[in-house]
Amino acid sequence: MKSQSIKYRSIKRSFVVVLSIALLFAFAPVASAAPDDNVNFADANLKQAFLDAGADTGDDGQITQGELAALTGSVDCSSRNIEDLDGIAYATGITGIDLSGNNISDIGTLTALTGLTDANVSNNYLDITNDSSDMADINALIADGCTTIYSPQKDIPVDSISSSLYDINDGVLRYVTANTSAAQLLGNIDNDVDNLAVISGSSVFTGSAVGTGMKVRLSVDGTVRDEVTVVALGDVNGDGIISITDYTLTRLDILELSDLIGLFTSAADIDGNGHVSISDYTLLRLHILSIKPITGDGSPPPEVDGPSPQELIDFALTQLGKPYVRGGKGPDSFDCSGFVYYCLNSIGYEIGYMTSTVWRSANYLTINSMDNIEMGDILCFDGHVGIYMGDGRMVDASSGNGMIVTRSNIFSSSYWTSNFICAKRVL
Repeated sequence: MKSQSIKYRSIKRSFVVVLSIALLFAFAPVASAAPDDNVNFADANLKQAFLDAGADTGDDGQITQGELAALTGSVDCSSRNIEDLDGIAYATGITGIDLSGNNISDIGTLTALTGLTDANVSNNYLDITNDSSDMADINALIADGCTTIYSPQKDIPVDSISSSLYDINDGVLRYVTANTSAAQLLGNIDNDVDNLAVISGSSVFTGSAVGTGMKVRLSVDGTVRDEVTVVALGDVNGDGIISITDYTLTRLDILELSDLIGLFTSAADIDGNGHVSISDYTLLRLHILSIKPITGDGSPPPEVDGPSPQELIDFALTQLGKPYVRGGKGPDSFDCSGFVYYCLNSIGYEIGYMTSTVWRSANYLTINSMDNIEMGDILCFDGHVGIYMGDGRMVDASSGNGMIVTRSNIFSSSYWTSNFICAKRVL
């Protein structure tokens, strides 16, 4: 009997120990929940929304984890410029939330609120296309029994550098005026200046003269989103100013004694005709002598007396029916850029040959909307150029038709409107 009693007490003690350990683990999450700790909201606007909803029962301007967990019912957080939902996971007692009209790009935190029955996340920056991570979060809410409104959404901002003053194409930012400071350059770019920096080599540049070869970098939340290389017109050596050195380098290139390469060739192409010539170093010399400054705002080169837009069109129409031949520059056959080159030179406007791609960045007045094009403008499309005749008509060398043709109404054609890049005003 004594042996059995000892054995029973031993089993009882073991059971108590096991039970105590089990209870300890069972209540461990409650102990670590720290209900008296303040919620660390990543977004002050989200915190204010919960303050307005009455979560701060202690009336001390702070919201503890326990206070947020005790909040019940539906909360209106709409149109408050909220970007980050970090901290909302402690609102475990709410059944509904309206987050519409904010700037939210990630709702993954909402999936932790298993008591939600209604949620509105429309008009934010969510990607609601199939197989996106945002759509996966939305489907998870719906699967948990939460009626979720998620459409429509705002257009997600494109993280690329843009400017209404400078020409930006193929990773190059053109028409920066020599002696432009870093602050002036960034101020002429459409993006948030706080996300922009001028980079010289591997360092941030804040000086008074941005040079050819420097870069403008766009970073959002510490991640580089876009980067373009600067061409400062006339700055041939990359120091950001126009001096006798730039003139000398340009002249040596023309004399074939020393070649300019890459973007420095573009910087030396002052008249924007696609190649470095005697007119370019003449313009450099005039600038250095303070006779005629070089502008870098995309304005056209010095005016040429004589040819008019009507003369250009009249001559172009005399070429109708001549065959399209790739690389043709006239007089018997043409490709699209060769046709424009031949017509301009034939009416007395001397210009170097430029491909359709080079035309996009040529240093002439740039028109970015088809609504503003005028008779005689050179129209630049994706892989094509033509001459605008007015009233929606164009004359061009057509590879599809195999000859010089006219187009009756390019404004009504989705092909031409969707492929339009810009127009260049030469005359």
